[in-house]
Order: sequence, then structure tokens, then C-alpha cells
Amino acid sequence: MLEALIRTKNSPCSDKRAGDIICVKLKEFADWGAMEKRVHMVLDWQDEDLESTMTANLQETKVAPIVVTPYKELEHCSIFNEEGDKIFDGEVTKTRSKKYFNIESGVQAEKSESEILQEFEDNKIFAINESRKEKPGPQIGDEVPVSNNEQYLEYLQSLKENLSKYNIITEIIDGKLVRV
Repeated sequence: MLEALIRTKNSPCSDKRAGDIICVKLKEFADWGAMEKRVHMVLDWQDEDLESTMTANLQETKVAPIVVTPYKELEHCSIFNEEGDKIFDGEVTKTRSKKYFNIESGVQAEKSESEILQEFEDNKIFAINESRKEKPGPQIGDEVPVSNNEQYLEYLQSLKENLSKYNIITEIIDGKLVRV
């Protein structure tokens, strides 16, 4: 028997929807944290193929397997605009969870091909829109300007601001960016 962690809410990110299977564990080894139980739904999950694979993995490695997003499918996409210019090139989520838990009806379900294609089209549009967003200031990985101290401190300040968008709190200490 398997136990699954189920997403209960949609996310502003088009990639995550209520009912998605976040993680699956063998029931006898399932131990979920308080935060996981409070934010998501935990329930028994039926998937003989996945259970068989996980049981074989357990016997081989002697470590209880954890499968994250077991039904997620990615596809590489090169997307071009009307002029033939490449506007996106990368992985796009075709479906986050082909098998999912229908929260409204309270049953396991599987998406139809048309539902998967619609989700894929929505995710491609999201990927295009994300790639078009203007990036304010230097980004992590950009070449560091070192022509003078003031310019370097401005660079660190912009990195600090960008990291704060991801709830990563930093301070500039002795000319270095330090996580606090």
C-alpha cells in the first residue's frame, strides 16, 4: 500500500494545481511532518506499478524510497514568434500530475489526453510570459562589476533585493552578501 501527499490549493505558478501528487511513500514507511499534514492532504494511494517499483527499490537498496512528483511529465520546447525568432527554449511541464486526486469528488483520477494537452498549452504560455519579463538589475550568475567599490556595493544591493523576492534574507557584511 502507498501513501500520497496531495496538493490542496492551486498555486499562482501555473505548474501547481490542487489534487497534484506531490510525493508518494510506501505506507509502512510513511512519516509526514506536521507542516506537510497542515498544508497538504495525506491519503492512501492505489498504483500497483508504482508500488511494485518502490518495493523492488526497497529490497535492492534497503532504504525506504520516496518518489517526488511521480506523474510529472516534462517536454523540451523550442517556441518561435511570428517572425521566426526563438522566444523560448527549455523544459516545459506537460503535466504536473497525470494521475491526481479529485478533491471535489474525493477519488483518484487520471487526466485525459485533452486535459494534458490543455495543461501543456497553458504551461507553454506561462513559460513564454516568464521568459519575456524584464529582469531588473543584475541577476545571480551575472558578471560582477568590480570597477569601483560603489558599483560593487550597488551590485550586492541589487542581489540582496532579488533574493528577498524568494524570501532569502541577506545582509551586506564586509563587502560580502551573507544569508541571515
